[in-house]
Amino acid sequence: MSKKSSDALTPVSQATRGTRRRRLALVVIPITLLVAGAAAFLATGGYTQWQDQRSLDNACRGLLPQSALKTLMGTDRLHEANDKSVKSRTSIGWLDSCSIEARSGGSTDFSIAWGENAGLALSILNRHDSGPDPGIAVPIGHGWSGTMKWDRESAESSVILACPTTGKSLLVSVNSLKTHGAFDTPTRFGALAQVAIETATAAANKLRCSAQLGSPVRAIDLPLEVRRHPIPLSQAQGSCRMLRSLEPALMDQGVRGVVETPINNSLVEDCSLTNTEGEPLYHLTAYYGPYARDVPNTRAWAETEPAGINEKAGIAWATAECARFFGPARFTSGILYRSTGERSAPANPELQRQLVRAFSGDAVERHGCSETSQP
Repeated sequence: MSKKSSDALTPVSQATRGTRRRRLALVVIPITLLVAGAAAFLATGGYTQWQDQRSLDNACRGLLPQSALKTLMGTDRLHEANDKSVKSRTSIGWLDSCSIEARSGGSTDFSIAWGENAGLALSILNRHDSGPDPGIAVPIGHGWSGTMKWDRESAESSVILACPTTGKSLLVSVNSLKTHGAFDTPTRFGALAQVAIETATAAANKLRCSAQLGSPVRAIDLPLEVRRHPIPLSQAQGSCRMLRSLEPALMDQGVRGVVETPINNSLVEDCSLTNTEGEPLYHLTAYYGPYARDVPNTRAWAETEPAGINEKAGIAWATAECARFFGPARFTSGILYRSTGERSAPANPELQRQLVRAFSGDAVERHGCSETSQP
């Protein structure tokens, strides 16, 4: 080839190379930006946040009320934890269960079941053992059949819904541990109740439970034992009110006051009888529905007979059938024990019989129960 023709081709070759460089740049630059963006996404925790949100969306069949839960736990950095002890609840009759953790610490556990099938319901409510003082459960109120329990750094809430079209009841139990501050204000207590009722509402919609629902909850009064201010027995108006008829006999046993709760469709109704110093002597409880079924499985009340008195253990119990309030009911009365292992009051079988009969009689009347068995 002549020099002249070679020179003629040179400009074309340079133009081609320039075009190739531009095309390469159009490919490389976006890839570089994409890689840089991905690196920044990872460096700032974006991928972890995406994973967290994905696990939260899928936890407990997608039924969790994320906004209310984030308010309760004080953060939006939440994720589902692989808590085998919680997940294993499906093996004892629960439809689903999951545990949500906050990156900053704290957890909230959820359990959902048909009330008739919920195994170890009292254990999940953290009420499987009476202990020296089982504390006081309070009603959620606001049109809900539900229960709240408190232990300063942890609290439990349960809601039950009657499903008339299926003839079943739907139970949701929520336990929150060391979340956004201690559970020591009505607002904090109410936030947990709101999480429970929103979960129950979502579960009812998904499971075609046409239940009658209550209203939103903003605050709930703390359990009365937090304030440690028993009232005189003669002034009892709530869960202890029917025991006023036994005041002379109770005064002889050192009873001077009561710690009671409002009567408002709680699944667990407590009444505590105290001495002059406010120390609990006797504790009475009414359990309904899934909790009544579970009472004989607890360490404190391993009694299978419908009614009776165990003088050695210092307990008495009765049962009833409450067709209009979730089925079975079980009523218990027990002498409490001090931390030293000593009984707070002497054994008195006749007084125990009178206590459980008066206490259960009031509950049976309120809930329209039948088939009552008394000791």
